[in-house]
Amino acid sequence: MWAGGDSLDDLLAGGPLERGQAGEIIAQSAKALAAVHAAEVAHLCLTPRVRTVDARGGVKIIGLGVDAALAGVGADDPARADTEGLGQPLYAALAAAPNRFIRAPPPADSIRCLAWLMTGG
Repeated sequence: MWAGGDSLDDLLAGGPLERGQAGEIIAQSAKALAAVHAAEVAHLCLTPRVRTVDARGGVKIIGLGVDAALAGVGADDPARADTEGLGQPLYAALAAAPNRFIRAPPPADSIRCLAWLMTGG
């Protein structure tokens, strides 16, 4: 891993997160994506594996400009693709397949639903 901390994938494997922690992870991930998109960069392979949380709760997104290139992934609307990636844990939970990520447009309240699912409801 290129950034210190635990991946979101590993954190979620340990069980539901506390509501405050889940909300902070979502907020920091969304803020980071907004900054990246403002610089006209996209991730395109955003999964819980590429989000790390350090001991102080800081969230980092790894693989910017690398993961998509290595996977040969592109998108007509990179910002939308990343927004969908932000909500992929929601879809994985709804599909009852925690390690299977699917592409689907997020519902309008997906961030709120994602926080609910990450905390065990």
